[in-house]
Amino acid sequence: MKNFLPYFIFVLCLLAYNMADAQNITVKGTVTDNSGGALPGVSITIKNSSQGVSTNANGEYQLSNVSGTDTLVFSMISFATQNIGVANRPQINVTLRASNTQLDEIVVVGYGTQKKLSVTGAISTVAAKDLTQAPAIDVTNALAGRLPGLIVQQQSGEPGVSGSSLNIRGFGAPLVIVDGVEAPIGNLDAKEIETISILKDASAAVYGARAGNGVILVTTKRGKLGKPTVQLTSAYSLQTVTVAPKTLNAGQYAEIIREAELNSGTPETGLRFTQEEVDKYKQGTEPGYQGADWYDAIMNKYSPLLQTGLSVSGGSERIKYYTFLGFTQQTGMYKSGDNKFRRYNLRSNVDGQISKDLSVSMDIA
Repeated sequence: MKNFLPYFIFVLCLLAYNMADAQNITVKGTVTDNSGGALPGVSITIKNSSQGVSTNANGEYQLSNVSGTDTLVFSMISFATQNIGVANRPQINVTLRASNTQLDEIVVVGYGTQKKLSVTGAISTVAAKDLTQAPAIDVTNALAGRLPGLIVQQQSGEPGVSGSSLNIRGFGAPLVIVDGVEAPIGNLDAKEIETISILKDASAAVYGARAGNGVILVTTKRGKLGKPTVQLTSAYSLQTVTVAPKTLNAGQYAEIIREAELNSGTPETGLRFTQEEVDKYKQGTEPGYQGADWYDAIMNKYSPLLQTGLSVSGGSERIKYYTFLGFTQQTGMYKSGDNKFRRYNLRSNVDGQISKDLSVSMDIA
């Protein structure tokens, strides 16, 4: 009887494994749009999990190891996200509906504003909430990865000169228009911007030959109908070097110099460091043979960044107003404090509706 006990335990474990595996199924199906066309590239994930797949060119998908009680999340840009329970179904076909919110969004074009649904040109837009998700001294750095076709390249992190170069589709520096006037974008505070649009094709032709490389349109915030609204925002963060260089100590430096001179054929009498001196530098206890960490002596471990903004807005049917005051301060990595940067931003505008056919505006920036 004892000889059968190991086999009995093995059979029980195998049955338990099969029962656990039977709870998970493979779900497959097809994702289409309202017209019945296949949707490639739709993301299908298990809710509250990182497991997922994407539909192929025919809109088909297959997701393994799915529990019968899981919920599948179907998502795609410009379409409303759907959450569908599996309920032990091996076949789930889904029809995604276009997101009306994105289609009704207003975008700025060269000749005015339009709904995104009616825009036929190559235009991309980023809203203010996306620009302020992370603290950025220069608005150009906040645009990285947010607008298709816009190449953002940052070449320095030094305070005051950390802005990025902008390039649309590789054609060169674009024309930048702020509220209808050509102006640099780097001096703006992200909190005073309403939207940023880039015109990448013939939609930029209204700006003439200088728009050959594309146009970046910046629209700042203005007053809106409603009670006075006061908003105060402040952010304090610490920045540091991504990869700090590893320097040699005095003993390592003396040893490398001695080795290099020996390899080049320098006689012992002509070497800068004798072996005895190298040993003394390594020990670092004798006066005159003690090293110093110069990197630590002149560099800070962290660089503080302070950003503060105060805005007041509101208005009635007759008059609307908006005022923004901003302050930005960044300290560099040098302990001497030589590379500090400060910036003050002021923007104020008033829009008045004198009559049905006459309106006036005043802007200060």
